[in-house]
Amino acid sequence: MNYGGINTLSGVRIGDKIRIIRVADPYMGLKSGEIGTVVDISMSKVADLEGLRLVMWIKWESGKETAIIDGMDSFEVI
Repeated sequence: MNYGGINTLSGVRIGDKIRIIRVADPYMGLKSGEIGTVVDISMSKVADLEGLRLVMWIKWESGKETAIIDGMDSFEVI
């Protein structure tokens, strides 16, 4: 299993299942332990942060689809 924030060394790929450990944005409505599938990975400019960040788009089992951001959110690959 991989733990930690998103980075190019995490080995996460489209189609991987992840479990969220911590989400920085409480308004996303995600709770620790929710499971989802990685549907896209990209580099993007994120508001209020310097430079480009690695962003993973996740389709959660709850039906939500949100992004998690390098250095802000943490997860484990299951």
